[in-house]
Amino acid sequence: GTVVFNQIRGLSPYPGAFGYLHKESGTTVLCKIYASVFRTEEHQVSPGTIHTDGKTFLEVSVQGGWIQILVLQQEGKKRMEVRDFLAGVSLTSGLCRFS
Repeated sequence: GTVVFNQIRGLSPYPGAFGYLHKESGTTVLCKIYASVFRTEEHQVSPGTIHTDGKTFLEVSVQGGWIQILVLQQEGKKRMEVRDFLAGVSLTSGLCRFS
Protein backbone atom coordinates (compact mmCIF):
# COMPACT_ATOMS: atom_id res chain seq x y z
CA GLY A 1 0.00 0.00 0.00
CA THR A 2 2.66 2.50 0.92
CA VAL A 3 4.55 1.68 -2.29
CA VAL A 4 1.60 2.83 -4.44
CA PHE A 5 1.01 5.88 -2.21
CA ASN A 6 4.67 6.88 -2.41
CA GLN A 7 4.60 6.40 -6.19
CA ILE A 8 1.68 8.83 -6.44
CA ARG A 9 3.44 11.38 -4.21
CA GLY A 10 6.79 10.98 -5.94
CA LEU A 11 5.44 11.37 -9.47
CA SER A 12 3.18 14.36 -8.75
CA PRO A 13 2.80 16.69 -10.52
CA TYR A 14 5.03 15.46 -13.34
CA PRO A 15 5.09 12.98 -14.96
CA GLY A 16 2.29 11.81 -12.68
CA ALA A 17 0.89 8.50 -11.50
CA PHE A 18 -1.99 7.09 -13.50
CA GLY A 19 -4.97 4.93 -12.69
CA TYR A 20 -7.47 3.24 -14.98
CA LEU A 21 -11.02 3.47 -13.62
CA HIS A 22 -14.05 1.63 -14.98
CA LYS A 23 -17.23 3.60 -15.76
CA GLU A 24 -20.72 2.11 -15.45
CA SER A 25 -21.01 2.48 -19.24
CA GLY A 26 -18.35 -0.21 -19.55
CA THR A 27 -15.60 2.10 -20.76
CA THR A 28 -12.29 2.59 -19.01
CA VAL A 29 -11.05 6.07 -18.19
CA LEU A 30 -7.41 7.01 -17.69
CA CYS A 31 -6.83 9.44 -14.81
CA LYS A 32 -3.72 11.23 -13.62
CA ILE A 33 -3.66 11.25 -9.82
CA TYR A 34 -2.31 14.42 -8.22
CA ALA A 35 -3.12 13.98 -4.52
CA SER A 36 -4.06 11.07 -2.30
CA VAL A 37 -4.05 9.89 1.30
CA PHE A 38 -3.05 6.44 2.52
CA ARG A 39 -5.21 4.97 5.28
CA THR A 40 -3.84 1.90 7.04
CA GLU A 41 -6.46 -0.78 7.61
CA GLU A 42 -6.38 -4.55 7.59
CA HIS A 43 -9.05 -5.89 5.23
CA GLN A 44 -9.85 -8.85 3.00
CA VAL A 45 -10.77 -6.78 -0.08
CA SER A 46 -8.91 -7.60 -3.30
CA PRO A 47 -6.26 -4.98 -4.16
CA GLY A 48 -7.49 -2.51 -6.75
CA THR A 49 -11.13 -2.65 -5.70
CA ILE A 50 -12.88 0.72 -5.98
CA HIS A 51 -14.94 1.96 -3.04
CA THR A 52 -17.00 5.14 -3.51
CA ASP A 53 -20.30 6.65 -2.49
CA GLY A 54 -20.48 8.19 -5.97
CA LYS A 55 -20.55 11.72 -4.53
CA THR A 56 -17.89 12.61 -1.97
CA PHE A 57 -15.08 10.06 -1.86
CA LEU A 58 -13.18 7.61 -4.01
CA GLU A 59 -10.76 5.10 -2.57
CA VAL A 60 -8.96 2.06 -3.88
CA SER A 61 -7.95 -0.96 -1.82
CA VAL A 62 -4.26 -1.80 -1.58
CA GLN A 63 -2.38 -4.26 0.56
CA GLY A 64 -2.60 -3.02 4.15
CA GLY A 65 -5.14 -0.27 3.60
CA TRP A 66 -6.84 2.14 1.24
CA ILE A 67 -5.66 4.96 -1.00
CA GLN A 68 -8.16 7.80 -0.98
CA ILE A 69 -7.88 9.83 -4.17
CA LEU A 70 -8.32 13.57 -3.55
CA VAL A 71 -7.34 15.33 -6.80
CA LEU A 72 -7.23 13.81 -10.27
CA GLN A 73 -7.43 14.63 -13.95
CA GLN A 74 -9.40 12.54 -16.40
CA GLU A 75 -7.75 12.22 -19.80
CA GLY A 76 -8.79 15.18 -21.94
CA LYS A 77 -10.32 17.07 -18.99
CA LYS A 78 -9.12 19.57 -16.42
CA ARG A 79 -7.61 18.79 -13.01
CA MET A 80 -10.32 18.60 -10.33
CA GLU A 81 -11.24 17.62 -6.80
CA VAL A 82 -12.71 14.12 -6.49
CA ARG A 83 -16.18 15.51 -5.63
CA ASP A 84 -16.30 17.40 -8.94
CA PHE A 85 -15.03 14.32 -10.80
CA LEU A 86 -17.69 12.08 -9.26
CA ALA A 87 -20.43 14.59 -10.11
CA GLY A 88 -19.78 13.93 -13.80
CA VAL A 89 -18.78 10.25 -13.83
CA SER A 90 -20.50 7.06 -12.70
CA LEU A 91 -18.01 4.41 -11.67
CA THR A 92 -18.57 0.72 -11.15
CA SER A 93 -17.42 -0.97 -7.99
CA GLY A 94 -14.89 -2.78 -10.15
CA LEU A 95 -11.14 -2.48 -10.21
CA CYS A 96 -8.60 0.27 -10.57
CA ARG A 97 -5.15 -0.40 -11.97
CA PHE A 98 -2.30 1.99 -11.16
CA SER A 99 0.65 2.56 -13.48
